[in-house]
Amino acid sequence: MKEIKISVIVPVYNTSKFLEKCLNSIIEQNFKDIEIIIINDCSTDNSLEIINELIKTDSRIILINKEKNEGLSAARNSGIKIAKGEYVLHIDSDDWIEQNYFKNMYEYAKKNQADIVISDYYLDFNNGKIIYTYDQNKDIELKKENYIENIFLSKSYPCVWNKLIKTELYKKNKIKHPEGIALGEDLAVIPQLMYYSKKIIKLNKAYYHYIQNIFSITKKYNENKIYEIYEVLKINEKFFQNKKMKLSLNLLKTYHLSIWLFKVKYNFNNKKYIKVLEEYLNLLKKSEIKNIQENKLRIKNYILKYFNGKIYFFILWNVNNILTKLNKEKKC
Repeated sequence: MKEIKISVIVPVYNTSKFLEKCLNSIIEQNFKDIEIIIINDCSTDNSLEIINELIKTDSRIILINKEKNEGLSAARNSGIKIAKGEYVLHIDSDDWIEQNYFKNMYEYAKKNQADIVISDYYLDFNNGKIIYTYDQNKDIELKKENYIENIFLSKSYPCVWNKLIKTELYKKNKIKHPEGIALGEDLAVIPQLMYYSKKIIKLNKAYYHYIQNIFSITKKYNENKIYEIYEVLKINEKFFQNKKMKLSLNLLKTYHLSIWLFKVKYNFNNKKYIKVLEEYLNLLKKSEIKNIQENKLRIKNYILKYFNGKIYFFILWNVNNILTKLNKEKKC
């Protein structure tokens, strides 16, 4: 039996419209030393029928048929648990990949003795528009501290699906995708994988087509989802608490919460939204901004260094409110 070089993990839930194209793009790759682990997360459409038909034609397919729907993270964890490949590749079941993806990613990893390989990717919109998306890190070899910071600063996309990841990073360090979180779950995992990796490299090519539904994107951001981002940031805070890595975690969390708070309308009747907003304001108080509160010009310069555009004005507005409140408390 040939050594399995890549375990391809494909969670499936009601994606029959895209599934055949996705799976065929995997099966038809010219790199054959793979196993294809498909996790059917209790689909109610004809996804399972499509999978069963393909199983008849390809012995590399392994099906995990869940008895109840548990979500994307749980599905990925199930796949990782049985993965036998040297590396893991995650592919969403409504996306597809171009030829040579596996071959070029694997050969590049072996040539550079890398634990993680990151590639560029395409965004495919349902209006026919396709955008080549560059990861802002252009260096071939990446410093893990810089990459983790860039993830929190939204300069790099914290997804697992454009990354070839050494399987032992998951298993040796007992890293799991956070179950029960549907938005931003990769942000809880990628920093941990990066932290434990010895070498991270960048392949400045795109093979992965990430399908974007312009009608559903705007619907997925709401107050409850923002709370999930808050939970993800808490996971990171706990993980990095005693790690020897220079990260301005309060600053990075502040920035990330700023972005997500700005994506939804204010809803002061929602307790979860209020909790996230309070955490955001507390972060501003605790961060380096508090230490320079006596000098508003320095505060503005400080914020401008890390933030831009609307986010800058949004944060500055909050900072000014905090400073005003602090001054009032002082006078009292």
